Amino acid sequence: DLGFWSGRTGGFAWTGTNHAPASGVVTDSTFTGGQYGIFASRTTNMQVYHCRFAVNTLDGYAQHHLSEGNVTRDSIATGNGNNGFTVDRGSSLAHFTNDIATYNGHDGFDLDGRSLAKQTGSASGADTTNYGNDTVEHSWATNNRNVGILIAGGYQQTVHTTQANSNQDGIVVRSGADSFTLTNNLVRANTRFGIMVNAGSTGAVSTNVVDGG
Repeated sequence: DLGFWSGRTGGFAWTGTNHAPASGVVTDSTFTGGQYGIFASRTTNMQVYHCRFAVNTLDGYAQHHLSEGNVTRDSIATGNGNNGFTVDRGSSLAHFTNDIATYNGHDGFDLDGRSLAKQTGSASGADTTNYGNDTVEHSWATNNRNVGILIAGGYQQTVHTTQANSNQDGIVVRSGADSFTLTNNLVRANTRFGIMVNAGSTGAVSTNVVDGG
């Protein structure tokens, strides 16, 4: 059980600064029993291959604020208390390929492209930039308690050639996501909605197969 801190970032962490972002390559590793499996904050081009994130209290893999260009491939997140894979507010250009998110306590993949502050501005000077450009491709989100793949805001968020099966909702787009793309996905046997796009989000939904939900 990994853990360098009992609070927000307990687990295995890469944490950079505004002037010196962290980076690295992680392969063929298992992360289990922490608050998070991996917690990546202020990271650039971090690469995670062939890893397993299991039974962590919160998220299996969490890309936190001000991270960009991280890649996760051929990895699995299962049985985590919150999300399998998370891209938090204020991050962009995350790329998930051939990953599996299953039996997690909330969402399988949670892509939050919203800014750190409301678009109306922040008295504290917090960032109001709209983030996004995240991609989930050739992946699977199955048997998660809430949503298989959630897109919450952001610009040009993409899910393609991916399966979202046996969740409460298969794929959900909300919070004003702009120019999103959902294409060539297989969405089956979800208990409520197969694909749901909330008002205020704009994008393209094409050549998906929805069976049930």
